[in-house]
Amino acid sequence: MRVVKCTVRSVVILGVLLSACGEEDLATPRPESSLACDELRCGDELRRCVDETGDEDVYCGDCLEDHFEDAGACKPLTTCGDGERETIAPTPTSDRTCAPVAGCGEAEYAVDENACAPVSVCGADEFEVQAPTATADRVCAPLTICGEDEYEVDAATATTDRVCETLTSCGPEQAALHEVPTDGSAVEDRVCCHVATGDVDVVDGTGWPEFEESCLVLDGDLKIAGAPGESVNLARVTGDVFVDDYDAEDLTILDNLEEVGDELFIRRTAVASLAGLERLRTIGGRLRLTDNAALENVTALSELTSLDELMIQGNQPLESLGGLESLESIGTVTISRSALVTLGGLNPIQR
Repeated sequence: MRVVKCTVRSVVILGVLLSACGEEDLATPRPESSLACDELRCGDELRRCVDETGDEDVYCGDCLEDHFEDAGACKPLTTCGDGERETIAPTPTSDRTCAPVAGCGEAEYAVDENACAPVSVCGADEFEVQAPTATADRVCAPLTICGEDEYEVDAATATTDRVCETLTSCGPEQAALHEVPTDGSAVEDRVCCHVATGDVDVVDGTGWPEFEESCLVLDGDLKIAGAPGESVNLARVTGDVFVDDYDAEDLTILDNLEEVGDELFIRRTAVASLAGLERLRTIGGRLRLTDNAALENVTALSELTSLDELMIQGNQPLESLGGLESLESIGTVTISRSALVTLGGLNPIQR
């Protein structure tokens, strides 16, 4: 209620003493009668504090939002729960009335108290943005489609959209590690490698080109000799790779190599296996293994799918070609001065 102070005047009518406020009191409340909102503490009574200018005092007014007045007190409005619906809307002086929704199946929702409808099913090119309830349908939205020169960062789920980003563009001295679709179907970004042009000789582990990118493409020939050293992320060589008089038990110095453009020639090394070539998928020319006195197997070449020619010379401990099962095609196979007892590893189509 609004509080107003006034000067009381007494009037006697027919022997009855009456009191009344003067007109000047009603028109201009006394300054001392005004109270600040924080003094009235209307929130304790769940009411709004009204602080108007002009002729009105500060006072506690109607109930707060989501409340109604009942017998002079403010009370919170009832919220209909899952499986209920609003049958009577609330007013400033009355509560909301809810009633159970009955009769609808698991895959239905109540349109009103007398009708049910099937819950919508999101299509293959949609995702759910709002789950269905007993009284509301499922809401679906179209999935984002990655555009040209974009790739999918996060795959879509039943309840989340697809996220796309722009493909990285390689610079003038860079080349893509792998070919990436540009029609919007890519699911990974383009990786750009540094391109070093010209032949490279690595002796005793030194002689690699310097680069800052995550990988290296050599546009030329590569020769490796001497003592082993640390590998670099060499992904591709467009020319020949010649490993000669190399004093190591394996080829982990090439453990990131995926493609050789022409010949891979491994001669007079101490390698017992080709470990380090597990990522090698393509040899554009010939694979030549010559006089590697400790070479026992070629199982590391399990990812190799393309090879033009295979030449085995010497390599006395090598008795099988197991590891070449993934080869899809091969031209000529030449074997000399070898202890091979089986061509196991070359399927019947390749023999």
